[in-house]
Amino acid sequence: MLDEPGGETLRGRLLLLRALDSMRAVGDDSLSLLAEHARVRRFRRGDLLLDEGGPVDTVYIVVAGQVTVTRRGEPVAVVKRGYGAGFAPLIARDPNGVRAVADVDTTTLEIPADALLDTYERDFAFVRNVLRLQAVQIASARGGLPVDPDRPPPVDLGTWRERQVTLVERLLATRKVPLFATANLDAVVELLRSQVEVRYPAGEVLWRIGEPATYSLRIDCGRVRCTAGDGRAVDVGAQQWIGAMDCFAELPRRFEARTETPVIAYRGDIETLLAVLEAHFDMAMDFVGNLARQSLGS
Repeated sequence: MLDEPGGETLRGRLLLLRALDSMRAVGDDSLSLLAEHARVRRFRRGDLLLDEGGPVDTVYIVVAGQVTVTRRGEPVAVVKRGYGAGFAPLIARDPNGVRAVADVDTTTLEIPADALLDTYERDFAFVRNVLRLQAVQIASARGGLPVDPDRPPPVDLGTWRERQVTLVERLLATRKVPLFATANLDAVVELLRSQVEVRYPAGEVLWRIGEPATYSLRIDCGRVRCTAGDGRAVDVGAQQWIGAMDCFAELPRRFEARTETPVIAYRGDIETLLAVLEAHFDMAMDFVGNLARQSLGS
């Protein structure tokens, strides 16, 4: 395993990256940039790749082997071929970092953090790919549900209203959400304008398991029951999102969504959201950072 071929030349490192399924959506220019700055690092079983106590300045993509990542003594992820250690705390701007240990003899590509961040800014396809990978991880950890079924948040039904709120009212409310508090104003307005208010009666099936995931809903008022294929269910209410992770992950719906009460929500198509993020890099990185903090359990 420590003798994984290739990687000693730029072309070899590029071929290693191209062979990884997790990099299938990344353009050649971005892969070439990563390959230029990467170097092959081999670790024996039990070797330490990363340790806590400071921000991450290097990330590792596993080419062969396996790495376990922990944070403050709690498991974060088991990283296998094609996936990375150190990406989440870097993107989340976590000052404490994570601990990463090789479970078996492991070959990695080591990439400086600055080179990775430069790649994000140059190529939105790379940002979109990271969104996809993080969403897959988060959705899998929740059993496909929009929130952790073992620790579901309290459900707020919100306040029913007859009239539609104005764009200014929505903007003021959105600015109170930490993710959007300091975001570019034009980007937030563009995002809000892309969302459409929708209303559903109680007992309405919003989608079923296996249907294409092309939009998400932010619940403004009411309660929605979300049921996974294994029968586990959670309720979500006002100010919660459903369907976003399946959209980002590019997966079919992994749970059925059915209204338990009359519901008012805002519908946002995933391709429109991605177009807004592509036009506004800082907001895109805020989204990526938010998902990274969720994957870290922050």
